[in-house]
Amino acid sequence: MWEDKWIDTWTLCFKFPGLFSISSDKTACLFQTGDWDNNKWIWKLEWRRTLFECEVGEENNLKQLIDDKTLSQGIGDQWVWKAGEKLIYTVSSAYRRLRMEVERDLRPLYEFFWTIKVLPSTMTTV
Repeated sequence: MWEDKWIDTWTLCFKFPGLFSISSDKTACLFQTGDWDNNKWIWKLEWRRTLFECEVGEENNLKQLIDDKTLSQGIGDQWVWKAGEKLIYTVSSAYRRLRMEVERDLRPLYEFFWTIKVLPSTMTTV
């Protein structure tokens, strides 16, 4: 629950580091952090100690964030590959994704090379 990106692009341990540090089970999966009651998921977050007053507000923010997610009973968890067509993993989609990131990271370097004023014969070594 804490270390997976299941709500946003950030993990809950990153968004709520103070609460993560006092969580009773930092490695808990979703099914270990609550129970079903009349087809509604009830969160049961446990802390190693009583929360300080300033942490109660953070806990409320966390609960509001996770309460907005709809969980479905009887449907197993699954991974989703967001970089591929139809959300299905393929080697070519992984290659395209990695290539896109490398090209994005190297773009400033390529732009810099085009601004260098050197003789054409020395450009071939670049």
